[in-house]
Amino acid sequence: MIKKFIAIIGVHFLLAVGVFAYYNADQIKKLNESPIHSSAPEQEQFTITVNNLSDDIDPIAYDFYGKRELAFTYESLVDFDDHFAIKPALAVSWGMISETEWQFNLRKEVVFHDGSEFNADDVIATLERARSNSNSLFKDFLLNIESIEKVDEFTIKINTADPMPTLLSELTNIYITPEEQVREGKVSEYIGTGPFKLKEIDEKKVNFQRNEQYWKNPENYPKNLILQKKENKYARLGQILGGETQVLADVPPIFIEQIKNNSSVKIIESPGIKSVFLLFNPETEFLQNKNNQQALNIAINREKIKELIKGIKLTSQFAGSGIFGYKPDIELPVYNLQKAKEIIEIQEERIFELNLTGQNLVLGQFLKEQFEQLDIRININTISEQELVQSMKEKTADFYLIGWDFSKGSTDDFLRDFVFSSSELNLLEYSNEELDKYIKKSLFEVDEEKRLKALQEAMEIIITKDMIGLPLFAIDNLLAYLPSEYNISIRSDGIIHF
Repeated sequence: MIKKFIAIIGVHFLLAVGVFAYYNADQIKKLNESPIHSSAPEQEQFTITVNNLSDDIDPIAYDFYGKRELAFTYESLVDFDDHFAIKPALAVSWGMISETEWQFNLRKEVVFHDGSEFNADDVIATLERARSNSNSLFKDFLLNIESIEKVDEFTIKINTADPMPTLLSELTNIYITPEEQVREGKVSEYIGTGPFKLKEIDEKKVNFQRNEQYWKNPENYPKNLILQKKENKYARLGQILGGETQVLADVPPIFIEQIKNNSSVKIIESPGIKSVFLLFNPETEFLQNKNNQQALNIAINREKIKELIKGIKLTSQFAGSGIFGYKPDIELPVYNLQKAKEIIEIQEERIFELNLTGQNLVLGQFLKEQFEQLDIRININTISEQELVQSMKEKTADFYLIGWDFSKGSTDDFLRDFVFSSSELNLLEYSNEELDKYIKKSLFEVDEEKRLKALQEAMEIIITKDMIGLPLFAIDNLLAYLPSEYNISIRSDGIIHF
């Protein structure tokens, strides 16, 4: 649960103290004016600078940083494209034999980095490990799978207990490893089928070399790829502005304008999968009043949030516009402090409690100031992620400022885990029969259009009919790069592709 309630705001605040370390404003100006060394054709070395690397790598148990590293060396059966549509990877095609039977036709003439040939045995061994291993992040999500059958060397069949429309999106996260490695327990050796092989690794960088046997045009990838860690954001800025790295991932939003002012550096701003919102305690009587809910919603000047926090997009719902289940016709609330004051119904004077993690304090202070214009007094409690989860279980606060990572590109896990009445992760014990009906339909409906409609109807309920909180914004993915012969893109979940 804590992995979902992410502390995602810290680096996104434009603090009033200004540039405080490593480079001062004059130095940044000089970096902007520095010449960029042009990229030579067929670069021998291509460097991507990031803010962190993963300490522990396992193809079925990884964090965000681990997934970003693994994506260079491993592949899944199916994958997401840059718009979160399913595309072929190690499976060239697939289909449903019935509502509970899926067949996958595997790609032929694919070789693992150790020279072994890819086939159905590798897929079955990997999926069985993902289903049964105690460390697997995907064990619970694959509970609906009853069996995995080998039809022939390049065909498998997956049988589910109930219709499982989310199967394909679940499979995007499971990287295929050689069957022999699974059997011998050597799954952390970076042996995949992807475009890069691991050359060497330490705590500050990962060196990859191009997989010359890669099945998909290996010449489209650099011969050598270095993923280097630079924790200091000013050092990372200096790397890209000084031409010392070809790509800067994890761009701090406070540097967007500096980077845009340098004509030699390009920047990609893509919709991200992380959203931030203010959640209500459903047991707080004041917040059960629809007029009060609406007053709070229109008392927030969201445009000022954009001034306070760079690299975000305001959103009218709990997911950003690039997430499956987003309902385009739900409009952003219009700021109207006068109307908010007219409709607010304060029965008694009291202090409301707002719980948040330390990274979210600046945003919390802003919301406090906005609500105090309605004579609503707020006490802010800064606590750890674990304490925040416990506070929600015990309902010790009136408001919770949290974020959600829509890592599967869909609202279904948020709805299923967070607000479905029978979910163990529904910490605030929210319940709505009409909502449950739409969530159940989305979980078993295999028709994509009908499933989308069910998700959208569910989202509308918790925003307009039975408000659970106030959506605020989604965080953009920001990537800066020096133009080269390689095409670089960043997916909504932060995965970098050539």
